[in-house]
Amino acid sequence: MGTRSLGASIHARHAHIIETTVTGTKLKTRMITYPIPVDRPPRGAVRQVLVCGACKKEVPYRILGTLPTRVRRALWLLLALAGAAAIYLCVFRVDQTLEALGRSGTVLTGVLACAAAGLYALIGGISRWWREDGVTITKSKGKDYRHEVHR
Repeated sequence: MGTRSLGASIHARHAHIIETTVTGTKLKTRMITYPIPVDRPPRGAVRQVLVCGACKKEVPYRILGTLPTRVRRALWLLLALAGAAAIYLCVFRVDQTLEALGRSGTVLTGVLACAAAGLYALIGGISRWWREDGVTITKSKGKDYRHEVHR
């Protein structure tokens, strides 16, 4: 899927958030990133606890193998294609759609809502498909908002 290689090394990095500042309508985040020093398993998944380089806390990770990561990427791409199909059917063929369903205000609202959901699925699917690396931070006992996976 795509031009990105998917080998034993992991391209995602561990990020420790140093500071979050709200300026107007934007949220600026400063972070320090560290490589994730774990090789990808050939299949299945591996759970690993890594130590953050900035705060020295243990952060639990789940790293998927090559095949599960490719399956996740394919599912995100399928969601994006479904969104594109919904947009095509709702927007570009709106005359045929309204003619088949009958011309009323509630039908037009439904068609526009379908197009909006398709646009959301298209943008979200492409974004997730591009950033999917099979690395997630698993739940720990306490909530810790200072760590994330940076792609």
